[in-house]
Amino acid sequence: MGLTQGTPVTPVGTGFVPVSNWYNHIWPNVPMCPNPKIKEAILDAARTFFRETELWTVELELLNINSDQAEYDLASPLGEMVSLDHYEIMSDASGTDTFYRKKVISELAIDANPLERDDWRSQTADDPDAAWVGQALKMRLTYIPDVDITAGLKVWINIMPFEWAETVPKILWTHYKEIIMAGALSDLLLIGNKPWTNPDLASAHGVGFEESFLGARQKKFSGFVRHRTRDILTTRYIDF
Repeated sequence: MGLTQGTPVTPVGTGFVPVSNWYNHIWPNVPMCPNPKIKEAILDAARTFFRETELWTVELELLNINSDQAEYDLASPLGEMVSLDHYEIMSDASGTDTFYRKKVISELAIDANPLERDDWRSQTADDPDAAWVGQALKMRLTYIPDVDITAGLKVWINIMPFEWAETVPKILWTHYKEIIMAGALSDLLLIGNKPWTNPDLASAHGVGFEESFLGARQKKFSGFVRHRTRDILTTRYIDF
C-alpha cells in the first residue's frame, strides 16, 4: 500500500530517517500538494544543505596506491560526492597502519599559482603534500607514485543524498528539521497557480534556509561543542 497524504514512516536504522518524516509537518502549509512533489522538495533542500555546509562527511574504503597512477575514483554508496574533505596516505610501503594527514587544495588554486604547482610536484614520492579533485570527481595526487601501496590511501569526502534517496541522515531530523522544512517550503510555495501558492512566504522561508548555512558549516569544525565548555576544558588542561 502506498503512502497517503502526510503518512509518517518509521525510521529505518539508527543513522537515517525516511524523507516522509517531514510530510505531516509540510502538508498543512501546502494543502493538496501530492507527496511525490513534497518528497522532491525535501530532497532538494537536503541536497542543497549538505552541498553548502559540507556537514555530511564519510570515510571511504581504503584505496590501493598504484605505481604511475596519480588519479583515483572517489564515490560513496551513501550519497553523491560534493567535495574532497581530507585524506591520509601511508608514508611508505612498509605495511604499517600509520597514516599522515595531507593537505587538500583546489584545482583553481593550482591554475592560479603555476609556480607553486611546480613546487608541489617536486615533492618526493615519500612525502606528498597535496591533492585535488577535478570536474571528473577524481582525486589527483600532486606526484606520480613510483611504488604500489596496498590500502595506502585513506579518504574522506563530503556528500549529499542522491536525488532518488528514500532516507536522509538522522542529523537533519534531530538538529535541522525546521531548516529542511523551510528549504522545501521555499520551493513548494513558489509553484504557480496552486491553492498553496504564496511567493512572499516562499521568499521568507528561502532567506531563513540560506541563512542557516554558515552556522551549520561552523558545526562541522566545532563538532557541536559549545565554546564555553571548550574554554573550560582548555583552562583546566593549562592549569595542570
